[in-house]
Parts: sequence; C-alpha cells; structure tokens
Amino acid sequence: MTADLTFTYKGLTKSIGLPMFKPIKSPRTFELVAQEIQEAILSGRFKVGERLPSERELSATMKVGRPAIREAIRTLEYSGLLDVSKGVDGGIFVTKPDSSVALSKVFSYLFRLGEISIDQLTEARLLIEKDIVELAMRKISSQDEYSGLEQVLNSALEKCRTGVRPRKENFEFHRILAQFSRNPILIIIDNAIMPVLYSFVESLKPSLEHSKLVTESHMGILREMKKKNLRGALEKVEEHILWFSEEFKKTSGSEAISPNDIRFPDF
Repeated sequence: MTADLTFTYKGLTKSIGLPMFKPIKSPRTFELVAQEIQEAILSGRFKVGERLPSERELSATMKVGRPAIREAIRTLEYSGLLDVSKGVDGGIFVTKPDSSVALSKVFSYLFRLGEISIDQLTEARLLIEKDIVELAMRKISSQDEYSGLEQVLNSALEKCRTGVRPRKENFEFHRILAQFSRNPILIIIDNAIMPVLYSFVESLKPSLEHSKLVTESHMGILREMKKKNLRGALEKVEEHILWFSEEFKKTSGSEAISPNDIRFPDF
C-alpha cells in the first residue's frame, strides 16, 4: 500500500507513490528463543524456583545453535525472569522479577541525563509517601507490627552514637514502611525511587549530624503512627521531606544536583 506525495515545481505538478509502512525485518534467532522461554514461564509451564533444561538440551530441543540460546538466557536474566548460577548445584532457574529494579534503572538513566531534579523528586515523594503512611495506618492492626521499624531506628541511633552514618537503616525505614501499605504498586514505585534518593544523598556527602536528624525525623513519623494520629503522621512526613529537600539545596548550592559520579546502594 502506498500514499501519494504531490509537489509542484515551475508550474509542473508531480505525484509519486511512497510506501505507508516500513519493511518488517525478521527477528533474530535469539529473540525468538527468548520469546519461547518467556511464554513457557508466563504460561506456568515453569514455576518460580524451577530449573530450566541446560543450554545443550534447549539447543537440541529448539534446533538452534547454543550461542542463540546463551544470548536469549542472558536477555531474560537481565529482565529478571531467569537467574543463572554456576557450580554443582547451578543451572538456569526461574525467578520472580523485581519490577522496582527495572523501574529504578529508568529513573537512574533520567538522573544521569540530568532530567530529575531535587524538586521533582520532592514532589513525587510527597504524593507517594503520604499515601503509603495513610494506607499503612489503615491496615496495621497491632502495635507489634511496628517492631520492624523500631528495630531499624534503634540500630540507626546506635550507629550514630558510635560515629557511623546509618545509611542502610535510614533507607530501610522507607522500604519497611512501604511494605506496610500492602499495595504492590506503591511498593514498586517507592523502592524504585529510593536508589535515586540515595544518589542525591551520597553525591553531597552528608555529615553524621545530618544523618542523626534524618533518623530523629523518622522517629517522629513512627511516634505519630503508633498514636494512630493520621493527621500528625502526614504532617511529619511532609515536614521530613520538605526539610530534606531544603537541606540538600543548601548543601549543593543548586536546585538541580549533577548526576556525575552517581552511585547506588550496595547494601
């Protein structure tokens, strides 16, 4: 099928036919292999934790070369559907994909390109973390459920006393809080944002005193939640996020932080 393109030059009109669609290229062999394996997993033929046949067996079954099998497995491993381990008990195993990892990579690319500023991160956090706290308070049925958050904050305080910045604990607080919402979409988004937040924090090399203030702010949020004071908890969340934003603007001297030397959590 073609579309006519008409143009006029020196009084003469000319029409030429142009194709409406580009030619379709056949997918590469490894892409077809990846699609076949992916469909086998998503249709339930292979469950999470099950071992797939070996490269050699897959090659023989699908009648394609082992390089194509290897490339397909590498692609699915990167997407989070497969995990490849070596050794006596090694093999190709089906895993449950962590959607927050994939989303976090997108955020990290935007950060590297300078497309995410501290103000944009703050806006997103205000919307998401308030919803998380509200849902958590609605769904938590026992004070005992707060024990995980209390342990993390106590560990953070102990590190501060010994002169160590509680990097892991201050981020773990947000991860546990998101879990309390029992909403997988909010959990995925919050977990994806945390590495970007971590990048902002580490790029500015905050002091131990700053880490103490972050921990104390987290304790204030938890206190209001335990008192079942929703309004107070939401106010503490907003106060915490806005304070964090302003402190880092002062430290960086700019509303947008450079993505140079970006680092992500290794804990």
